[in-house]
Amino acid sequence: MSCLNSEGPPKVPLVFRVGVVGHRPNRLVEAELTKLAKILYGILQAVQDGVSTFFKSPQKLYDAAVTPKLVAVSSCAEGSDRIFADQAIKLKYALHCPMPFAQAEYERDFESPKALEQDSLTKFRTLLDKAKAGPDFRAFELDGKGTDKAADYGQAGGVVLNQSDILVAVWDGADAAGAGGTVGTMEAAIFYQIPVICVDARDPHAWQILRKSSDLEQLREYGLVQSHGDTVGALVNEILDVPRSTRHDGQLQKKSLVRIWELFLEVVGLDSQRKNQDQKATDYFYERMPNKNPAMMLWKFFRNVIGDNQFMLSPLRREPIGTIEGGKYAATEPGGRGWANGTLGHHFAWADRLADHYADCYRSSFLFSFLGGAVAVFLAILPVWVGWNPQQHPIWLLLTAAFEFLLLLSIIGLIRWGTRRRWHERWMEYRLLAELIRELHFLIPLGGGRPMTRPFSHLGGYGRPMETWMSWHARAVERATGLASARIDGTYVLATLKRLKDVVDGQVAFHRRCYDHHHRIEHRLHRWGGLLFVATAAVVALHLSILLVEIQTDDGSAHSGMGLMTVMAAFFPVAGAALAGIKHQGAFARLAMRNEAMVEGMTQYGQTINVLMKRKVPPTSAEAVKLAVSVAQLMIDEVVDWRVSALVRPLVPPA
Repeated sequence: MSCLNSEGPPKVPLVFRVGVVGHRPNRLVEAELTKLAKILYGILQAVQDGVSTFFKSPQKLYDAAVTPKLVAVSSCAEGSDRIFADQAIKLKYALHCPMPFAQAEYERDFESPKALEQDSLTKFRTLLDKAKAGPDFRAFELDGKGTDKAADYGQAGGVVLNQSDILVAVWDGADAAGAGGTVGTMEAAIFYQIPVICVDARDPHAWQILRKSSDLEQLREYGLVQSHGDTVGALVNEILDVPRSTRHDGQLQKKSLVRIWELFLEVVGLDSQRKNQDQKATDYFYERMPNKNPAMMLWKFFRNVIGDNQFMLSPLRREPIGTIEGGKYAATEPGGRGWANGTLGHHFAWADRLADHYADCYRSSFLFSFLGGAVAVFLAILPVWVGWNPQQHPIWLLLTAAFEFLLLLSIIGLIRWGTRRRWHERWMEYRLLAELIRELHFLIPLGGGRPMTRPFSHLGGYGRPMETWMSWHARAVERATGLASARIDGTYVLATLKRLKDVVDGQVAFHRRCYDHHHRIEHRLHRWGGLLFVATAAVVALHLSILLVEIQTDDGSAHSGMGLMTVMAAFFPVAGAALAGIKHQGAFARLAMRNEAMVEGMTQYGQTINVLMKRKVPPTSAEAVKLAVSVAQLMIDEVVDWRVSALVRPLVPPA
């Protein structure tokens, strides 16, 4: 993977993958094989032309220094798979071949009497030899045992699905013969929003693009409706390009105060610079990581003192990106993990570190705003306490007024700068991107997976995470990484489970640590706010008592302490409101509850992994994939839910 430059996040080379599922020769009896091959060649060529056209367009978000790569994903079984793979190799596609078993075992299915084609084994080996002579051939040999071949072939079909940007399905329109076949894979593709090009297995081999489940239902009822050739190029462009989402995330959910503030900024020419997805992605690639970040000191100091009982400042200088990348995800790890780490580590490290940077900027800003607002009020009432007057103390009055004015200007300027720089939005965007890439580290070595940033209907006003540039970039990273070239056996599966266990344990430790300081911060801010309210009531009661005594005794000396009490009665509620504002803006209670739930969920997954790793019968890759996808889905659901709660808390003036 290359970088825009050595100082910014890396871009990815443009890669596009076309997978195939389809019938074996026994269900191609109505096919004209030469014509079917020509149809598949035309579809693959249309994809190739679409990728070439897109790459030549003025796009700036892929690595322009690397030639686009086309990948055909096929298990190379008899029939449709081989016809497709042969045509792809002619067009210089790289062939990635997921096999349901180790190759030696797989080849037995192509020997007599199991074979359905003449010289089937020779054709299979010849096809692989041609692929190896071409670009970047990869074989992914699964650990099927052959006791349930339908399930084994279904798992290989699942890998094809995971590795496809477009799925070509050669189907005769008949019902599924069993689980995991062509029909089931088509249905799964549509569920995961992978476009399907359905080619009729019967002469004259019309084809149609399917995008929704209703398309498949109509096809079953009315038959194929031939798609126009240009639609393939448009489909490729749609997949490769950044989503053109026009709705501003969370716009419908913003509170009136936030909208008033944004309208004010627009009126005075300081609008919040709402950007489309393409502009946001471009901004990401031009990010630079500062070596020092003063903004982190205020938030981290507050968190350390209030949340962790540690009176300490965080280091001003940041750890270099390369150190983090090599430490967390070393390319030297064995098997497919090291290969995946070497490809993904740089992408994760940049997104993760930038998310932390903007989180520090955002949190330090609202801390400064709320605490600074309380200090400004204190400066306004300070002269009442000390008894300054314009005749005797003009300099002190001028200094306090000037400092108060500068403090208020600093708050407004900081909020304006944070809004212009989109600290709040960038924090959420880069955190979601980092988490999407984090899951790839343990999914890709297992052939990939399809956890989704699920668009819950009741959260539609907050935007659809799948239609953001972050999901697009994570998908591009996965696409460029591709399928591992590996043979899956018990040792390999145990190694991937160990890596998954490390991730789960890391998540448990992280969420437990976050729960501790979020819970303490919430509890202490709530308690201190309550104490300030009680203290205010006590001061007012004392003030009232003194006034009553003064009225009854006509003793003016009792009024001597009124200045201090007035200051306390005015400042304590302001300080309490500042603490309440920090508590609300930080959403510490909700974060603590989420952390607690994640600790429980991840602990359960950790226990399940331990059981799998310790049992006498070695775990299979199918079990590991199912578990890894579940862990990834939980992690993605958590960050999407966090994004929703954080989305409605942009920087606003303390009021």
